[in-house]
Amino acid sequence: MARLKMGCMTLVACGAPGPLDSLEPGERGRVVRVVDGDTIVLDTGQSVRLVGIEAPSGGYRDHAPQPYPTESKRMMEDIVLGRDVQLHYGGLTRDRYDRALWPMPRLLTRLGRRSGLTPRW
Repeated sequence: MARLKMGCMTLVACGAPGPLDSLEPGERGRVVRVVDGDTIVLDTGQSVRLVGIEAPSGGYRDHAPQPYPTESKRMMEDIVLGRDVQLHYGGLTRDRYDRALWPMPRLLTRLGRRSGLTPRW
């Protein structure tokens, strides 16, 4: 059993580069608030836009509400609220609202797509 564990650790350590290897590390923080299904706030006060999904919005300005914005927000709360995260950047680091742009982790994308709360683009 010990050999198997050591072999697995070696395989992981020497494997092909992962998806985060090409990204620059950014801020660390604990998720203290979920604004909606694609925006969170860290304990540092930094607002973070999760890049790679477009969660349904509850409507704003002259845009009609989309279906299931509350469910999308609740799902994101279940997944990330209270967790420590490490942001990584693959290009732009901020949007026009000064939100950090965090390329959407694959796990969250898969979970959202399975539930039908995030569309495929």
